[in-house]
Amino acid sequence: MVSNQAMQKTILDVVSPTQVFQRLDEIGRTLPSIGRSIPVAHPVTGRRLGYIVPKVGFRPLWGHPFWSKIKYLYDPWDGTITNYDGIINSRAAGKSDDPMFVKTATFGGVSGVWYSAFRIAGLPPTISPSNIPGGSVMNRASAGAIPLLNPTNTDVKYLLTLGVSVPSISGFSAILLVDLLVAAANINANTTSAQTVNTAALTRHTSGEGVMMILCVTTALGATASNITISYTNQTGTSGRSTGAIAMTASAAVNRLQPVVALAPFIPLQAGDIGVRSVETVTFSAAMGAGVLDIYLFKPLLIIPTIAANTFVERDSTVQIDGLLQLPKGTDGQIGCLGCFTLTGGTTATTLLGMLRACAG
Repeated sequence: MVSNQAMQKTILDVVSPTQVFQRLDEIGRTLPSIGRSIPVAHPVTGRRLGYIVPKVGFRPLWGHPFWSKIKYLYDPWDGTITNYDGIINSRAAGKSDDPMFVKTATFGGVSGVWYSAFRIAGLPPTISPSNIPGGSVMNRASAGAIPLLNPTNTDVKYLLTLGVSVPSISGFSAILLVDLLVAAANINANTTSAQTVNTAALTRHTSGEGVMMILCVTTALGATASNITISYTNQTGTSGRSTGAIAMTASAAVNRLQPVVALAPFIPLQAGDIGVRSVETVTFSAAMGAGVLDIYLFKPLLIIPTIAANTFVERDSTVQIDGLLQLPKGTDGQIGCLGCFTLTGGTTATTLLGMLRACAG
């Protein structure tokens, strides 16, 4: 009788592991998405070799004896989690990361508008970005970031769930989790001179695709009506793009997002643009009498509704493994500065309690 080991060696003499995995990778890239990965086992030993991920390719299991022979093919995907087993194994190996956060100073107070939690007191504390021009590149090590651990070595960080609770349902109706990429302070709403912003270069999502911008009030705005026009560089690197004139909200309170356009927590861009790399200038059509603002460049991550007071609502991003949310490292070697924008459901000012679940692998 021929042993399994002998048969395995014979098979591999005919077709090399590299050729096998290359072919599996080609098959995976051509398969339509079916919402799950397909396990692949050795035809003789039955040992699990890896997974075919539809539309993506083949992902071998780390530590397999064939891995050293084909690792050079897959270096870009080191650490990628492609199945639920990967999540379970990561957390069982001590790579879970489940920070809680609470914003203890009440915010809100106006129904149906967006507020930022980044400058609200609590844990984590408030952010403290540098003034324009330039501002600050934000990451997980920045003051005010929800305290996630940075993944080590070749590991990749994944956000699994976001859960929140508020004392009053009339406080917030939705929570948007964002990755704050750049923040720049001290934009003056009481001048009509063009203000040079020249935000710092992005370290994550550097193409600018899907990167949005918004202003946040840090000193209450005056009562004089005014429009704001913002000049920016879009996702293709084209500078001099413009938002056009957008109305500000007179007397807007601290931590309100501005300007308000159809309840969106972001500023609409010039037609055809899908993202922002940097902001060059901001100009107000009239001095508002008072007011100072931050400008934020951010990437939206998750949005969840709040259903009832004191009910913990959790959004699970692992319902489909191909929807698992990766938190990329930037060119500075750090993952993102995560925090929340909140949409008010009433006029009750309230606090915010939340928890993230994450893992690395």
